[in-house]
Amino acid sequence: MKGGVAAMLIAASRLIANGEALKRGILVVITGGEETGCDGVQALMDRSDLKAGMLLIPEPSSNIPLVGHKGAFWIRLMASGKTAHGSMPEQGDNAAYKLVDAVSRLKAAQVPGGVHEVFGPTTMNLGRMNAGLNINSVPDQAWADLDFRTTPNTPHEELLHWVKSHVEDLDISIEIIVDLNPVYTNPDDHQVTRLLQRLHLEGVDHDPGTVMFFTDGALLKPLLGNCPFVVLGPGEPHLAHQTDEYCFVERLEQAVELYEQLLLDYCQDRQIS
Repeated sequence: MKGGVAAMLIAASRLIANGEALKRGILVVITGGEETGCDGVQALMDRSDLKAGMLLIPEPSSNIPLVGHKGAFWIRLMASGKTAHGSMPEQGDNAAYKLVDAVSRLKAAQVPGGVHEVFGPTTMNLGRMNAGLNINSVPDQAWADLDFRTTPNTPHEELLHWVKSHVEDLDISIEIIVDLNPVYTNPDDHQVTRLLQRLHLEGVDHDPGTVMFFTDGALLKPLLGNCPFVVLGPGEPHLAHQTDEYCFVERLEQAVELYEQLLLDYCQDRQIS
């Protein structure tokens, strides 16, 4: 991600240093906290003066264009019970057992929404769980974090209702941690078509795809006026969250050149033939 940001800043600075009069301007938005629910963009959501005609996100894509990503719906299941000494469990009410039952029910059930024609199915992952203070006590509190990656077929309100319907008899409460909708731009959109034409001229011949991870675009796109959206970055998607993430130098150099040409096309409203 740092590589993509650096490449975009270099391309923008080159365009400005070129000294040409621009028909359109450039808005560079750099935010932190994307991994925890786009916290940085959340701080901008009350801004009404930020608009754009095209949104380019430098997330890792091997410099291949992506026109959409899944949504993220992260929830915490919380179970309550009564503590007791571990040698006398019958005197307590084990919150961990309730939580295990809840997660097992959800795992065995079919996540709603079916298979979306572009994004595939909505998925569920148990990311974290915790219970108890020590081994020799009955835990009176337990929690588990579930990570749903959603498609337009699964509105988050319906997904929340589905979860509740499976755990409502277990004394489970639910906290919403992250609520980000899927993002998609039709490849036939004029701005996207022009971007794809430029990439073709620069030797990037890939049909636009979609990805399972989410980006700041989930909030930036509506904030900027629901402009067309494309992910294009020099990082390698399969290295995300791996030890020693890296970018290939040639990908970084390619990204600078691609960004510069794309910015010129947009800011000068150049026709591409």
